[in-house]
Amino acid sequence: GRGHEEHTGLAYLGTRRSGKSILGLGHGYFDTTEKYNALFGIQSKTDGDSKSLLGKLVSSWQRLPSFLKPIDTGYTTVSRELMFSEPQRKSTKGEKREYKEVLNSRIYAFPSTEAAMDGLRTTFQFQDEFGKRQDSDSYKTQQITKICCVVGRKKVGFAFWATTVEEMEKGGGE
Repeated sequence: GRGHEEHTGLAYLGTRRSGKSILGLGHGYFDTTEKYNALFGIQSKTDGDSKSLLGKLVSSWQRLPSFLKPIDTGYTTVSRELMFSEPQRKSTKGEKREYKEVLNSRIYAFPSTEAAMDGLRTTFQFQDEFGKRQDSDSYKTQQITKICCVVGRKKVGFAFWATTVEEMEKGGGE
């Protein structure tokens, strides 16, 4: 029989315009909005690309019908993080504060360095263009981030790695 090792994700090698990024973002969004205290980490070949991916997700998320959108913080401009927690509001003296049931989950565009997610528990990771990394080495990143998907021997997260099939000798893609 198999040992206790479990796979924590998959690598998707595709052609340009095959929908890899949208697939990764879509799966990550729905995974994050299905559970409490989830963390969906996004990384790409550069920090700017990570933020751009989050921007694409947010712009499509803003157009979703309300029943597909959990309560969020209400920020209209998001550059690094989308949080599904209660919006802040000023309390008035003597007013009893009532708390809504919220997910307390978040989607975060991490810098594209190897150790950006080190020590975190991620419920979903999207690593875009891992074969074209400019600020980090894909192999070293994978060695760190795969541990973020497990607690002890229990699998708690999933990693979706995608890249366009091109030159893969640079940046650890081989």
